[in-house]
Amino acid sequence: AVVSTQSTGAIMKGERDLGNATDEDLAKAEARILSKSTDFKWTDEDNVFNEVFIKRNMSQLRLTFHHYTEDTGSDITDVILEEFSLHLQKALLNLVYIAENGLPTFLAKLVFESKSKTHFLNVLIWIIASRFKLDLAELCQMFTIKYDMSIVNLVENAGLPGG
Repeated sequence: AVVSTQSTGAIMKGERDLGNATDEDLAKAEARILSKSTDFKWTDEDNVFNEVFIKRNMSQLRLTFHHYTEDTGSDITDVILEEFSLHLQKALLNLVYIAENGLPTFLAKLVFESKSKTHFLNVLIWIIASRFKLDLAELCQMFTIKYDMSIVNLVENAGLPGG
């Protein structure tokens, strides 16, 4: 697949609706379009894949992915794994994971991975890179409330070099 620099940047910046509103009809329509699309060239700003993954909020993504599975009998991750390059795959798969599991599961993954220094560091980098402009501050606040410690304390307790 051809990937435009602008599209990749938009995914990483999280230039999307930050609300929680969903539109059932839009989700069904976009799921149908995604299921019929066979050419995922990210060079057209009007490409529906761009619209869905770059601009839709997490609740809308979850609903669209649900309808995609209903329409096709397969998961949206199958298309991502088949059609996109490694780095873009990771970014898109992260978005799918977050949309389907929500931030609390995302935080639990960080705590679970803190037991392994190598995996913990990879997950921490993944969180910072994928959530930086979207909701990293909210994620840090939610972490502190849920686990009664800051992410900084978790890093210090993990015994990483320099921590």
